[in-house]
Amino acid sequence: MDVSEIWDHLPAFLAPAVALAIGWMAFRMKRGRVRFSAFASSLVLLIMSGSMLIAELILMHDTVRRPNVFSPDRGHVAVTRWLVSRGTGCDYVVVSVRSRLSPFPTDVFAGCAANAPNEPQVKWVSNDQLLITFREGGSVSRCWQGPDLVKGIRVLCEQ
Repeated sequence: MDVSEIWDHLPAFLAPAVALAIGWMAFRMKRGRVRFSAFASSLVLLIMSGSMLIAELILMHDTVRRPNVFSPDRGHVAVTRWLVSRGTGCDYVVVSVRSRLSPFPTDVFAGCAANAPNEPQVKWVSNDQLLITFREGGSVSRCWQGPDLVKGIRVLCEQ
């Protein structure tokens, strides 16, 4: 798991921690009715957040990652991950770019990859150009209709 993927899964791990903290505080209370209602609500929250955590862990199992690709100056990182679909014939691929020191990525490409994890190939052409290759020897153009530069990086696709 890349540090940038923590933000995607944080609510699933944070909710049980909050429920346990409320339950611990309820256990230390002196009054009967307030203690009971706080403990009961923390128990309900723990059960709901625990089931959400289990669902999140199951969904994390369907996410495949390739090792991070660093820019030549090691200032930026390209992160490639797939959401593996079952039986649709197309896995959803997301390529994100982030600064080496920042945990917040910016998605620069999202789409289908019929041959995951061999497709697409992601490599840095220079410190500020990222090339996403679907087919060797294809035409090179911009990957998406957004701004020309993303965090100072020009993203190109070879299709």
